[in-house]
Amino acid sequence: MDSNLYQYLQDGKVLMGFPSMSVRLIEHDKMSELATESTFGSDAINKVGSISKLITAIAVLILCDNQQLELDAPATKYLSYLKKTHWAQSQKSPVTVKDLLMHTAGLPRGAFIGSSPSEEEIAATLNNRDLMSLGKRDSNPIKYSNLGFVLLGQIIELVTQTPYTLFVKKTIFLPLDMKSTGFGVPEPDLIFARPHQLSCFTKASKSPFTCEPMPLISTPPSSSDMHSNTRDIMQLLQCLITGGRCNGTKLLTEISLNLLFTSHNSIDNGISRGMGLLFASSKLGNLVFEAAEHLGHSCVIYMVPEKGFALVAIVNRASAGDELFHIINEFASHYLTRNTDVKLSHSPADKNALVGEYFDHQGTTLKIVLKEGELKAAVGTDVLSRVIAKGQRGLITENGRLAKYPWSIQTSGGTTWINAGPHQFCQSTHTAFERHSGKNYDALVGVYSNNQVGRIAIYSRGGQLYVAYSPWKEALLKNVKGTLFRQVGGPFPSELVKFSTTLQQLTLSDHSFLKTTEVY
Repeated sequence: MDSNLYQYLQDGKVLMGFPSMSVRLIEHDKMSELATESTFGSDAINKVGSISKLITAIAVLILCDNQQLELDAPATKYLSYLKKTHWAQSQKSPVTVKDLLMHTAGLPRGAFIGSSPSEEEIAATLNNRDLMSLGKRDSNPIKYSNLGFVLLGQIIELVTQTPYTLFVKKTIFLPLDMKSTGFGVPEPDLIFARPHQLSCFTKASKSPFTCEPMPLISTPPSSSDMHSNTRDIMQLLQCLITGGRCNGTKLLTEISLNLLFTSHNSIDNGISRGMGLLFASSKLGNLVFEAAEHLGHSCVIYMVPEKGFALVAIVNRASAGDELFHIINEFASHYLTRNTDVKLSHSPADKNALVGEYFDHQGTTLKIVLKEGELKAAVGTDVLSRVIAKGQRGLITENGRLAKYPWSIQTSGGTTWINAGPHQFCQSTHTAFERHSGKNYDALVGVYSNNQVGRIAIYSRGGQLYVAYSPWKEALLKNVKGTLFRQVGGPFPSELVKFSTTLQQLTLSDHSFLKTTEVY
């Protein structure tokens, strides 16, 4: 393999602030472990977040193959307690098991912390009319939901009369020799990569990737609590891209495997969502992937089935799905095209297009120059600092007053904008001032904290209000009424954010966050 590709992974680990990273590749049944200087070793155990949903989907399909479960049957056929909920009674047509798998059940996200919620807790959520108004299937057909997979876990337990964790161990993990995979706290004889959370919304932070160790926090097994390593996950991916067979075991029938790879609905920007997987067309072929996150770890799986190719990458840092996917996607593109003429690097691709001067609404200048082949930037009197690419339209800078913010590039009417957290720079000073002259949200702006979930930031940019879960994950907040806002875009579109009347607290997905004295 080209040494440049290895170096790209190593540099990515450092630049994106991953405490450790493990990567494996398989092509035509040949598995390779890629050197990443993981502190804990390549077989270290990490939480893999929503890869749990893929396992749940496979478990459901196995039960369908065994004629123990029907995809088109109403969910209430198996979970009768749901019939009395406002959610079930407000649907125009019954919500099916397949709707739960496809995130088309009109359910809220369900950000549960700890073990699986009880029937009473779920019923209380489904009777919350404010939450349910967001999940109307006619106006918002696809809504990502952990709760839907919690319900699927309950259905699996009811049909099999076996705890969910034991059923998937017996039917999936053991046949595929996924010997280090499980749920809850990993076995003491396994090496566990200590989880890290971002600590970027603090005064001391000088980078969007600043992180610190955190305790292990459990979540519901059937939606997000699985732990594993790259070896075990690759066993699963190899099975999926080779017709559902691995180690002499036929995990899924041809019909069910076809359902897994062909059932998906368009969500945005050429991406479709399916049963625990995302889909997109690319120059490489049909791309099947997922960027999963847990409270302290992140995992990306990446498959091009027609090429017999798959990658898995795991890091022990929360909120790293976007950065990790970018690195893996760039790596795969160069690897599969065998493009040795162009060096793969973390420098922006179209450097000349960004060179110039940009201004914020106060007239402060952001200068971007091309120096010795590298793009460099500085605000005001700051020293020029190297600019690094993260995605096609995302940048970071190593030093200076903007180093703590990721940059996003927008072009409108021939004018280029650079957004960096609460800052916005434009090639026209007049346009920058006009955009800023919106509603004043100063009373709401700040960093809010929850002891379990962590910190989020509320800030104003260009006269509009935003919420950020991490520097890379922001959503526009549209006012519904009073102090109630609805998220537009971002990781949780349509979810509500409610500020208290004192403006010292906000509620988001059933979690309360207290306002700190800090701002982002």
